[in-house]
Amino acid sequence: MSTVTFGLQGRYYFTPASKFSLFTGLGFDYNSKTNNLSTPEVKTNGFDVTLGLGLNYFVAENWSIEANFAALNFASEKVDVSGAENETSFGLGANMRAISFGVNYKF
Repeated sequence: MSTVTFGLQGRYYFTPASKFSLFTGLGFDYNSKTNNLSTPEVKTNGFDVTLGLGLNYFVAENWSIEANFAALNFASEKVDVSGAENETSFGLGANMRAISFGVNYKF
């Protein structure tokens, strides 16, 4: 299987304290998947939109540790075959298992 994804993301940072910064983000991804294992090849095209919340803790002036802990997501995809219908999903990832962590450098 091969997948190609193009995305665009934007964030707005709030600064309630000197070391902490809350943020909200909006992202859009377009993806195209090809299943090379089946005959004939099956191609799937789709997109998803995500609205997320998170928190940064600055360990130095330009370095922070990030935690994303909630996301509202809408996704739609369609298999490129005759008679196929769109499959859509909508979800809220606000549970503790959906937390992701990262490290940021602020320019």
